[in-house]
Amino acid sequence: MTNLVALIPARAGSKRIPDKNIRPLGGLPLLAWSILSAIDLGVPCYCSSDSQHYLDLAASYGALPIIRPPELATDTATDFDVIKHACSYFQGHVLYLRPTTPFRALHVLKQAVNLWLNSGDQITGLRSVEELPESIDKCFYVKGGLLVPIQGTLADTDVPNQQHRACYKGNGYCDFARHAFTWPSYWKTPWGDIGGAYITPSIVELDTADQWDYAEYVMRRDSIAARYQKFT
Repeated sequence: MTNLVALIPARAGSKRIPDKNIRPLGGLPLLAWSILSAIDLGVPCYCSSDSQHYLDLAASYGALPIIRPPELATDTATDFDVIKHACSYFQGHVLYLRPTTPFRALHVLKQAVNLWLNSGDQITGLRSVEELPESIDKCFYVKGGLLVPIQGTLADTDVPNQQHRACYKGNGYCDFARHAFTWPSYWKTPWGDIGGAYITPSIVELDTADQWDYAEYVMRRDSIAARYQKFT
């Protein structure tokens, strides 16, 4: 795990689920799940937040604090902005662990780290993705009340899914970026122009109240919280 630092973004301005990043889930504040994943992995862990209360709570679970300026805690601030600011606090490449993806398997994280470490300079970033249940070639957007295919024609959307290309979405399981001070100016994002893909199992993400309810159901079903009882 040499030269790798975990960074957890946890701003205080969540609107759909107020104070989401510190809301209790399974007896732990949400951000603690990602901190404990970093600790399990054996890498230094930092938490970036605009809230001193959030940072104090993160520190109680083992994360080092990075106070984030207000302009980097808005709805329009990007991951690039947050990572670049945080990199002035440490040396090392970044393992980005979003609190909104709390349930991570250690063996999946280790596989991702090995892929990243063995990539050398071949990729400038690595993003975790999961396969969508249906190809985007079967999806639409709405314009003027009418369905418009994302790709091709209406007839193409009626083709069986297995005949379309597989499509993937980022899921926040674990993303990697090279240290900010090594990014050439022409790289548009921390993931770089040549971003590698790490395909993970489907994972619970927490952005809405319904998703939160589902996460609590999963915890009851799978007893996920048991491994962290010592913290409750």
